[in-house]
Order: sequence, then C-alpha cells, then structure tokens
Amino acid sequence: MKRILATLLAACLALALLAACGKTKEPEPTEPETTVAAETTAETTVFTIPAYIVAELTTPATPPPTALPTVKEPYVFYVYRDDRSGDNHYQDIAYMGSVSNGDDGSISISTGSADSPQSGGSCMKITYTPTNSSHWAGMMWLSGSQNFPPSPPVQGVDVARAERLTFWARGSGATKFFIENDAGDQVSQVVRLTGGWQQYTLRVPAYWNTVCLGFGWASNWDDAGGAPMTFYVDEIRFEG
Repeated sequence: MKRILATLLAACLALALLAACGKTKEPEPTEPETTVAAETTAETTVFTIPAYIVAELTTPATPPPTALPTVKEPYVFYVYRDDRSGDNHYQDIAYMGSVSNGDDGSISISTGSADSPQSGGSCMKITYTPTNSSHWAGMMWLSGSQNFPPSPPVQGVDVARAERLTFWARGSGATKFFIENDAGDQVSQVVRLTGGWQQYTLRVPAYWNTVCLGFGWASNWDDAGGAPMTFYVDEIRFEG
C-alpha cells in the first residue's frame, strides 16, 4: 500500500515538473514608448529699415521732367541797316575795277538815299557807268582799312553763329553780289535786277573761320548793257 502511495506521489511530482517546464513565461508589461518630436524654435531676425529707404519704397516714383526743345536765339549782324545806324558794320568801303582799281569815276554811291527804301528811312543807291567794252568795277565792304585786300584780323560777324547773308536789291542791269573769307574763297550770286525789291541770300560755308569781306558787288559793260545802271541795296545782314 505504501509502495502504491509513493508511486502515485512520484507521478504527481513528475507531472508537476513537466507542467512547470512547458509553461511559457509571459513578457512583463512595459510602458508604451512615447515618441517626442524634437521641438524646434525658429529664431526671427528683425531688420530695421531706415526711414528714407521706406519712403523711397513706398513713394511712387516721380517721372523725369519732359525735356523742352532748345530754342535757338536768333542771330542778326548788320552790314547796312540805315544810313549812320549804330548797327552797321564793315563800313570801310574799297573800290575795285579794271581802271585805277575802280576809283576812276565810274561809280557813285549814296548811303543815305531816301528813294523808296525797303525798310527804315534810307537805303544805298549805286550807279555804275562802264566806259568801254572791257570795263568792270565794283565795291567791297570791309571791317577796316587793314583788311584790304581782304585779310584778318576782322572785327566782323561771328561765323560760328551766322548761317547766311540776306539783302534786298532792286534796279537795272545785272550784278554779282558776294562775300569772301580770309583765304579768298567767295560765295557769290549773279542777279538780274528788277524794278521791285527782291530779297537774296548768300550761304556762309560751315568751314569758314571768318568773313573778311562782309559784302561786295561787281559788274561790267555787258552786265550793264553798255550803259549806266543804277541799283539800290537795303537791309544787308547776317543771320543765324
């Protein structure tokens, strides 16, 4: 009997051991992991903008002023305006011609003629009387006796501003009118005169440095028609 009890006891112990060995150990509860995001603090840099820059940024741009066209001041320089006018220049008159350099009595001039001037109270009246078929004569308006033959120095027109010489003429016959520089270059025009006043123009070349001869005329037997010719000149002036 005792042997049976002992055997049963041993079997129970064996079963108990087997149960203990086969049992799976449960994991110990652990606290849940908490993912903590790294906290990032953004640093703000504050810039202080100067007031004058703020004004420039916020004030509407003013458009630039519209450029006004340059108005050129008119230039006028008289050779002859009226007899004894203070505006007259180139008042040293020289003769030229085929006989005695024109001083042979073939030319007569009045600088104060009241015979229907184009403007003002007077004009110039010139009469040329050729003496033979080869005869010619003329006159030159210079700025001084030292300018004959035409040469500097000249107290004359400002060629940097003068663009042309204009004058009025009327009369009979044909005449060459001209101006001349210090190199002897001429600008001329042969005019067949009429009974009424007509305005004529001589252009001043841009390359000229000076005008030594401010005004001149010349005629001959053929231009005069072999007879005395009378013509009038008025308002001789450089313009620019």
